[in-house]
Amino acid sequence: MSTKHAKAAEKFLQDGKMAAWYNETLWMVRVKRDKMSKEVPEWEELRNKACELKLYSNSHLEELLIEFEKNATANGAIVHWAKDADEYCAIVYDILNEHNVHHFIKSKSMLAEECG
Repeated sequence: MSTKHAKAAEKFLQDGKMAAWYNETLWMVRVKRDKMSKEVPEWEELRNKACELKLYSNSHLEELLIEFEKNATANGAIVHWAKDADEYCAIVYDILNEHNVHHFIKSKSMLAEECG
């Protein structure tokens, strides 16, 4: 396992009570999802549209990213490109360092994990 999250998850699941809680929670979410899928008549159509969108975006990623950069820049954003994880970390670290940031909280993001 290569990430902090994966290592923490492995440790978390070694605790039987926590593993059981996680399993129950996961199944609760799945039951809710299945219930909703039966209540939304166009569920399968939406799933198919999502699949088409994913296939399109993956096969046109370069042009979509270039378009995103163009639009973001036009709206005043600064877009950074990184060739690999090390360059990404260096860019993020430099931005945080420039703003004298010592702590940050970002949930559901690889930013904290990747940058330590």
